[in-house]
Amino acid sequence: MTEEERLSLLKWAEKDMRDRGKLTIIGNKREHYILNEGDPTVLPIIWDIRNRIIQREGLSFYRREPILRDFLAYIPTGGYIHKHTDRNEKELIHSRFNVFIQVPENDMTTYYANKKVDTKECCYVLSRSGLDEHYTDINKTEKARVIISYGFLLPFQKLQELSFNIKLKGQYNRGNILDETERLTLKNWVLTNMMEKARAIDHNRFDYTMKKEDPDIHPLVWVIKERLFKREGIEEYLCVEGKWPRDFLGIVPNGANIPKHRDQDDPPLHQIRFNVFIQLPKEGCYTYYANIQVDAVEGSYVLCRSSVDEHWTTVNQESLERISLSFGLMLPASKIDSLTSDTTKGTYLNYPLSK
Repeated sequence: MTEEERLSLLKWAEKDMRDRGKLTIIGNKREHYILNEGDPTVLPIIWDIRNRIIQREGLSFYRREPILRDFLAYIPTGGYIHKHTDRNEKELIHSRFNVFIQVPENDMTTYYANKKVDTKECCYVLSRSGLDEHYTDINKTEKARVIISYGFLLPFQKLQELSFNIKLKGQYNRGNILDETERLTLKNWVLTNMMEKARAIDHNRFDYTMKKEDPDIHPLVWVIKERLFKREGIEEYLCVEGKWPRDFLGIVPNGANIPKHRDQDDPPLHQIRFNVFIQLPKEGCYTYYANIQVDAVEGSYVLCRSSVDEHWTTVNQESLERISLSFGLMLPASKIDSLTSDTTKGTYLNYPLSK
């Protein structure tokens, strides 16, 4: 934020909010105001700054924290934040981006996980507030500590990315498997020959089981499958054609989505799927594995531990269908770990299945 923006926010916090009695006094002499979109007392710049953080940190598809939400925090003389952690929601971690509007000089140190935070006016910091104890010293100055705090619920892997600058771009994506001519050939095949043959299933989706002996299946499908299996070093599994789990064509039209689910296990084997993207809508129908957004790109493929990790899509908001080929396998945990542990080949969640 600019200095002009900071001064505008400080004036708003002190003159428009505190002096007019709009702040709520909470524990330890702190003062607090929940920020709601649509509230006419909230300056538009607050939402502009939030959007800047969302864009910079790649937060567009992550959930907002629903209890504390976004808030203005004002800590006058004698106030402080007690040592605490915030409440998480199951596997999602309460995370906050705190923007410093005013910082008392040489006092009221802020701590995350017992480490001093480098607080600077106009800057923001990430607090892993559902993991790390955070607190401050008592404000012994005449200058209030003023911040805007934006709340999110993030999966641990995204938090690791943000905390340690581990870039998860390319998440699950294992690279191109089709050239553009092949992709357009398969797209044409689906739109021309398969739309009426695919069966309707739940959530307004369609799919079609692909078998080698089926003359309706384009021969290129099997060329792609063989190419993919060879790239992954699992050619020996090509010989299990026709056995469960099946290979299928998936079609998600406008208004449809893939619901959150896991596929069937057969212990000690786990189901995995290699999904090849033929066509993707530009808006909506975003793909998630284990609460992480998938870097889905037309012509590329991804690996989904489909009986282990919950997976789903958001609703398709376009007339353009989401079209994919899905090749299924049952593998032991150790083999799946070997496929997902190479960080140069489609970054994956860093937790093994086998002990």
